[in-house]
Amino acid sequence: SGMAQVQTNLTNLAETGYGEGEICHRLVNPTFSQEVKTSIAISSAQLVKERRKLANILVNHESLDLLIDLLEQSTDSNVISDTVLCLSTVAAHVGIVSPNLTLPPATIGPCEREKEVPELYDLILELDDGSTICTSRQLLTTASSVFAAMLEGGFREASRSNVRISGVSAAPLECLVHHLTGCQWCALFARLEALELLELLELSDRYLLPELNIRISHEIVRGCMLIEDFLLQVYEKSLQKQYPVQCSDASLAECTISTVLVADMTVEARTRLVNSLVKSNLSSDFLDDVNKMIRKKIFTK
Repeated sequence: SGMAQVQTNLTNLAETGYGEGEICHRLVNPTFSQEVKTSIAISSAQLVKERRKLANILVNHESLDLLIDLLEQSTDSNVISDTVLCLSTVAAHVGIVSPNLTLPPATIGPCEREKEVPELYDLILELDDGSTICTSRQLLTTASSVFAAMLEGGFREASRSNVRISGVSAAPLECLVHHLTGCQWCALFARLEALELLELLELSDRYLLPELNIRISHEIVRGCMLIEDFLLQVYEKSLQKQYPVQCSDASLAECTISTVLVADMTVEARTRLVNSLVKSNLSSDFLDDVNKMIRKKIFTK
């Protein structure tokens, strides 16, 4: 199209030695206004594709820092939206990938635990708050090698009908039992809140259940894309401890940042998520993580 050709021509001009020099000169020359520098930083980061020139503009001449500052300091909604689009474009161009690119459809399956006969339960799982979950010893030992070692090996739990499961709340543990029963993702899972999903994520790692871990990771990413409070809770917790994420080589904190930057969503939706983080007590961590992630990728071939 005509607009695409114009953008190509502008990119070709910006990537000439003269164009690069003019961009860098205006970014650091004190005679140019902040408004001019803002326009140059936003436009040049979207136009320049050649990695060495992009690194020169973003890092050596500090336009990346200017873009980060705009997110934190600007009160102009249009400037913020343009900055979010710019950072998303740069992030995708330098190779930042969101885990959501392979998200399966959000489907709820049948509950297999409802088909069980409670009278056959011979094991009670006790939680720290005193609540209990009844289940079958054979079911757990057959479905999980960790439970098999605990309940059939030399551990004290092997001879007991009541077993304490510490450090977890009832809903995530109930979902774990549902998974071991054969539930793929029944309605009980869909009711879990952000912090409960994080607990279940840890349980999936503790009991060596990689398929469950991947499914939970997908739901966490999906929640981060859709719900601001969900995103804030997940990001805050991911800064405090390492969570095992099987669907990515990155940490959960990095997955959260990459989701916000490059997941498939509208500019309006992305801006809303970014604003929720920038206006929270996590602002400094978020902006620093965005800065570091883009810098790292720029210099990674």
